[in-house]
Amino acid sequence: MTTATKFDVLCIHGIGKQRPGFSLQLRDGVLKAYEKMTRKDPAAPEIVWHEVYWADILDGDEKTLCERLKYPRGLRNLAAMFAGDVIGYSGEKYKRIQDRFKDVLSQVKTPSKVILVGHSLGTVIMTDAIYNHRFMLKTFPDEYKLDGVVTAGSPIALYSLRYGPDQFQAPIQPRKWINIRYPRDLIGYPLRPLNKAYGLAVHEDLVRWPSGSNILKTMLRRSLCCLPLVSAACHTWYFDDPRVVKRIAALMAFGE
Repeated sequence: MTTATKFDVLCIHGIGKQRPGFSLQLRDGVLKAYEKMTRKDPAAPEIVWHEVYWADILDGDEKTLCERLKYPRGLRNLAAMFAGDVIGYSGEKYKRIQDRFKDVLSQVKTPSKVILVGHSLGTVIMTDAIYNHRFMLKTFPDEYKLDGVVTAGSPIALYSLRYGPDQFQAPIQPRKWINIRYPRDLIGYPLRPLNKAYGLAVHEDLVRWPSGSNILKTMLRRSLCCLPLVSAACHTWYFDDPRVVKRIAALMAFGE
């Protein structure tokens, strides 16, 4: 088991409709699994959980656009909201979202082992933030150790198209980076094959079929993953997937 005074987990959400408290179920599951893995050892490092919520920065304009285009409901509305997050993460809103991450990071009291847990577009936001603070702004305190990163359903590989895969050579450098995706998730991509730099920075590219809180839910999810169109829903399941929860807890309990 790793030795430290505490872990600070920064959890950031992805695209789609989100509300404050989006990670509470994930937090409770991770804490429960962590206690079980450490056998409630009083010497085990404490886990301090932080949410990075940014959806409100984009929601207002997305809602206004859908109303003006007369797409208040339905699949086209969902498509506009999802695509709107990706397109909206730029310019002045890029800065506001990055400032939101900075505000949460500033709440971490040193010394600390920092764990980043992100989903979907949130994985892009958090890796942008850490890169900016560590290498561009030089504002990432030395007392923080970037101990682990978990990216779930991540589209980071697609963002390499801004520069070209061979020029996208500056990943963040955590002690352990685990990338998790479902085989039918159209937004989640592997990272290690991207180029040599990501092959070294990312330690595990895990492909897992979704699971649920019981056998019936697991069977239902895996069946839905085999259906055209419906399978796209799997992108939203990571934070209540028991296998994902246990993998995050194991990162802290065993350091791997």
